[in-house]
Amino acid sequence: MDLERHCVVDLLPDREADTLAGWLASHPEVELITRNRGGAHQEGAARGAPQAQQVADRWHLLKNLRETLERYFQRTHTTFAALQKALSASDPVPDEAVEEGTPEEPAAQPQTQPHPPSAHKQHCFEAVKRLLAQGRSVKQTAREAGVAIGTVRKYAQFEQHPGSAARPPRRRVVAPYQTWLTAQWQAGRCNAMTLHQELRGQGYPGGYTAVREFCRQLRLAALPGTPGSSAQRRFVCPSPRTLSWAVLIPGTIRVSEVGALLEAGRATVPEFVQVERLLTTDWKLLGGHEAQPLRGWLTELEKSGIKELQAFAVGLDRDFDAVMAALETSYSDGQVEGQVNRLKTIKRGLYGRAGLDLLKARVLHRAHRPAARVTKSERFWVFADLGEPTSGFHTREWTCPLTSRIPAPSPS
Repeated sequence: MDLERHCVVDLLPDREADTLAGWLASHPEVELITRNRGGAHQEGAARGAPQAQQVADRWHLLKNLRETLERYFQRTHTTFAALQKALSASDPVPDEAVEEGTPEEPAAQPQTQPHPPSAHKQHCFEAVKRLLAQGRSVKQTAREAGVAIGTVRKYAQFEQHPGSAARPPRRRVVAPYQTWLTAQWQAGRCNAMTLHQELRGQGYPGGYTAVREFCRQLRLAALPGTPGSSAQRRFVCPSPRTLSWAVLIPGTIRVSEVGALLEAGRATVPEFVQVERLLTTDWKLLGGHEAQPLRGWLTELEKSGIKELQAFAVGLDRDFDAVMAALETSYSDGQVEGQVNRLKTIKRGLYGRAGLDLLKARVLHRAHRPAARVTKSERFWVFADLGEPTSGFHTREWTCPLTSRIPAPSPS
């Protein structure tokens, strides 16, 4: 990707470090490379262009930081769930909440308890823990247990299976008519079939089952002590992902119960206070809002004694120069993300009926347009993973520069 001309200038057939290193070795004019922190990206750039300055992408750094906080909440989720249970027990639902009314829309309660694992998933979890305890590597464990490498790393953080994420409820087709249905119900008209027929006359596009289910919820909401009634609805502990966003960007989660849970965590879990302080500091540092020295912050992470923070610090320290360049320069992978979207659109438009040659011709078409001369010192190059494979093409590609200018088409 030529950041000066804003266009893709070459594609490589795969994403292997050897391929990238070989290409860079034949192009010693490359002076600067922006990339994410993937292993193949880092290794290929270091071997093929040791003279080039490498710049880590800031967006990926922030993404890695949030994922680090999410992993911490995954390990301590049992503690925060217990805190939420204690908060709910100390804050009983008032009697007014039992009065008849409109059942809460599922979208208003996005947090759901995870489902218990199936027998197969529990068996895989136990196999992974057993193999890791025997000293197997992550790859060996994944191969022998028949699971993905990411699953092995996830299971390694838990003492018991975390359960399967519950599917969030969808918006119901009856939602726009809830006010009318509630008014009719409170007026004593409790026949779901009759209400459905009248709704059809108002343009209701759904079926009878949705209306009947809504009426059932109205009936249960009026019965204290009934499972699912207003008197027994409690706010469940948010997911680790939601908690991580609530800590880093509080404005994104506007549920008061989440704020109360975090305040309880700060008061009862000293380790959480340390994690929050270190990671929010880094969030501001990588976002360009503070000028704290990077090396000093990494040292704090390494001495924290918290394994998620220490692992994050090791990764940043291994790529320290590129991370430091990300804070000191304005280069990023922003242009690449747009070109990745364009390339995927082209691949899908070809319906898997062409190979890399035709794909390259389509992607590089814009590079043949006449352009002003760009000197060597003005050129910068960027490499990025272009996403998931599409049928009919090689599994991955890289955006890379050409060795020289592509000549402009002749006037004839």
